[in-house]
Amino acid sequence: MSKPVWIALLIAFAAVAGWSVYRSIQIERLYPSDLRNRVVGARLQKDHASPYFYTWSAGDPIRYYDPCNQPQPGDSLVVSNITGTPFLHHLVEPVADLPQRTISRIWLWLEWAVFAACVVIALGMAGNPMQKAMVLGGAALFLLTEAWLSHIANGQYYLLVPFLAFLFYDRFRRPDNLLNAAVAGLCAIVLVLIRPNCIIFFLPFLLVIRKYPVRYIAVFFIPVVLLSGLTLANPRERSLWMDYKKVLGDNIRLHQSLDVNAAPRDIKGYYTDWEGWHAQDISRQHVEHPHTAHSENGNVFVLFSKITHTKTNLLILNTCAALSLLLLTGVFLWRQKQRSYDLRAIALFSFCLYMVADLFSPVWRHQYYTLQWLFPVLLAAAYYEPRQRKWFMLIGLALLLNVLNIPFVKMEHTMGEYLLLGVLIFMSYRLQASGHELRAASH
Repeated sequence: MSKPVWIALLIAFAAVAGWSVYRSIQIERLYPSDLRNRVVGARLQKDHASPYFYTWSAGDPIRYYDPCNQPQPGDSLVVSNITGTPFLHHLVEPVADLPQRTISRIWLWLEWAVFAACVVIALGMAGNPMQKAMVLGGAALFLLTEAWLSHIANGQYYLLVPFLAFLFYDRFRRPDNLLNAAVAGLCAIVLVLIRPNCIIFFLPFLLVIRKYPVRYIAVFFIPVVLLSGLTLANPRERSLWMDYKKVLGDNIRLHQSLDVNAAPRDIKGYYTDWEGWHAQDISRQHVEHPHTAHSENGNVFVLFSKITHTKTNLLILNTCAALSLLLLTGVFLWRQKQRSYDLRAIALFSFCLYMVADLFSPVWRHQYYTLQWLFPVLLAAAYYEPRQRKWFMLIGLALLLNVLNIPFVKMEHTMGEYLLLGVLIFMSYRLQASGHELRAASH
């Protein structure tokens, strides 16, 4: 790649990033609603109360106020909207007592810092200018997707998943240093404690564990055992996790009972001014910088209901999920057995396996979930080879479908996400041991 082309690419990426930063600031001013339930959950835990069965009502402290966590007239099932894990709430606790407006600003810049860290790690893996260009191109497309806008608009935390996956993989592929083992182990357990179903992501890495020194494996499991042990040994932590398990069951029953074609309900707040947020300012921002959400729920059960106009059976849904995971794993083992289990292939496949489970989730899966694909897309871009050009054209098309809102196309974002899944699984099946990754995993 010539120097002028590289400079032009950097300028284009800077322009997209600059525009996205500006737009993110405007969207954040519209009030990221989901962030509030993480803060309230953290506050309740700090105050030695379980957050998982709490709904706000008039007379409760404004400290726990959340306009989206109030029983509404006509509700047949009252379920708290606090669904973050106890560990996620612990991560929020250091800033939980700040005003919500301040926390929202901190969270916005944390999202950008985490996104930048993912890009930097991927660039560090890229070995030539073309691979770096592919990383920057993929990152720029993600900044234009509805997934990124939805993540900012809701103040969500799903960007932590690709970040921790990147950090884990970057350290796991370098077994020459015991500090790498400790960091990889810490990332693994933190990711599982934030999203327990992420344990699926780590299982295929057991295929190469025998290639690692015993001391590396021992140090890797130190943070895993410590954090797990602290959670299991503390009666209060065990109680919180039991409550978390129960509220997930309540949410599954709620989400399975909802009409997939129903319009979102209008939530009316009790206060007009609270913790630095002012209703008039929010309304003015909606007029000056309008943002229309284009969120799709791409769950398998939602698609099934839209196509057949019948509700899914939870047992059948879970059975199909298990069979899909087993079938995909069987094909991967068969394809990779003669290829020494390339570490890049395992990372791509592992994340796709996790995302398959995510797509089979019985809980509605909003647009911001799609941002999790940042890890496998940038990882694949970091190892781009010219012979993979057609597959990257399909990845580009999939991301473009998540950027555009086409009136005459139904669920184009969901189509793009399933296209990503198919292409990345196929690439994980086709990757052959490059030598570089194998040497890194055997010394």
